[in-house]
Amino acid sequence: MSSQDHSLMGNISSVLQTIREKTTTVEDEPSEKSKTNSNLNKSVTNNSHFQSNHTNKKHHTQSLLTTSFLTNIVSKDYGTIREKPCNPYAKAPIEKISHQRRINTCRDSDNKWIGIKIYEKKPHVARVWAQNLNGISTKNSFAGFADTLVTMNRFDVQFFSFCETNLNCSNMYTRDSIEAVTNSVMPASQLKISSTTSTHSSESFQYGGNLSIAHGLLSARFATSGSDKYGRFHWMQFFGRNSHLRIYNVYNPVTHNDNTERDGSVWIQHRNALQNDGVQTKPNQHLIDTIINMIREDLKKDRQVIVTGDFNTSVLDVQLNSIFDDVGLSNVYDGFISKDTDARSWFRGKTIIDGAWCTPLVKNNIQAVGLAPFYFIHPSDHRALIFDFDVRMVLDDNEVELLPSPYRRLRSSVPSRVKNYSTLMEDGWFMHNIQEKIDDIEGLFYREGSSPEAIEKLNNLDNVIQSIFNNSEKNVVMWDDTTMYSTLYTSLK
Repeated sequence: MSSQDHSLMGNISSVLQTIREKTTTVEDEPSEKSKTNSNLNKSVTNNSHFQSNHTNKKHHTQSLLTTSFLTNIVSKDYGTIREKPCNPYAKAPIEKISHQRRINTCRDSDNKWIGIKIYEKKPHVARVWAQNLNGISTKNSFAGFADTLVTMNRFDVQFFSFCETNLNCSNMYTRDSIEAVTNSVMPASQLKISSTTSTHSSESFQYGGNLSIAHGLLSARFATSGSDKYGRFHWMQFFGRNSHLRIYNVYNPVTHNDNTERDGSVWIQHRNALQNDGVQTKPNQHLIDTIINMIREDLKKDRQVIVTGDFNTSVLDVQLNSIFDDVGLSNVYDGFISKDTDARSWFRGKTIIDGAWCTPLVKNNIQAVGLAPFYFIHPSDHRALIFDFDVRMVLDDNEVELLPSPYRRLRSSVPSRVKNYSTLMEDGWFMHNIQEKIDDIEGLFYREGSSPEAIEKLNNLDNVIQSIFNNSEKNVVMWDDTTMYSTLYTSLK
């Protein structure tokens, strides 16, 4: 045996000896009767006493050994055979947070609509849905985001303004996946995604980020889009006969100090991007100043403006509203939601921090404003801001056909039909001088803008192209085609 084993056995022996001494009781001593009769049969009595004493001590010793007393003494100093020895170099266990530590009381207004509830709107009304999504999950190829879009699309929404997507748009997989999911749910929609400029394109996750989708009524009027040089916010622009409309999507992060431990926070991202350019202005202040300067340029060009987003400060306070009031923008909540409301838009907050501002023309044509209950459609800790405005009064009263004609494209993949269809399209394109007319209209728009003459020529050209598509389709599709057969049967019925 090793020296350690000898030491262990010696300690155990000393402990056993101590136990035997302490467990000696009065019963083990010779009785008065045995002392009196000792002279009669001393040898027998001594022998009986010895056996009795030996038996009792053995009994007490075994009973104590079977308890946890001795086990605890031995395991305290040397451990036990059944337990794995502790590793002195092992890291201390990290406490897992399985519940919210901060006490946050629920309000009666959290599960109620604030303002006007979603209703069935008219076709010429555009609906805007602005919300902090608190992150878009990339699991299962963005299946959760696809389900959210499908559900939201049932409410006839024309513009989605999402912030804090937590997606890195520098990552090609993330960018392509979002575009694929959006196009599968909303064909012919317009998409804009942005995040703070980053060099780690291999990661799909990044704090912050914005995402905007134009659909239906506004998608047909889409002109262009862009973002600031740091990727902190972006905008989408739409054209009309009356004016152009630019919608901004902004996420103003929570203010941190320079010693914050969250190196990847949005505020730290903004600060680092500014410092790389030698700008020492506070990130939040610089963000607001940049947006205000861009709005001033928009107003000089007679553009209509809508600014939506999460500003992480009360959008009902005088301080933030005065900044937008100076450039002529009004709060969309005015007239629909009281400034004295106890409602909040962030579940762990105390007031409404998600809001929107707009120019007077848009404000005068807003028909409804409402804050959805928490966890409505999307599981986010921010409410959704939903408001409707009349497109006819803001842009123009042109009715844009949202659904294509039944014969706008060839629905057959038979090689012979495709070949005949292509030949007929080329002939019609040449006979009507489509390319020359397109060039003339582009020059007219460049010289005069969206003038009535240019709009009329553009509509006439679209009708000519529509007729070419229709004739080419009908000449190559067999009469047993489902669409044509149903149409012919209905007309003859």
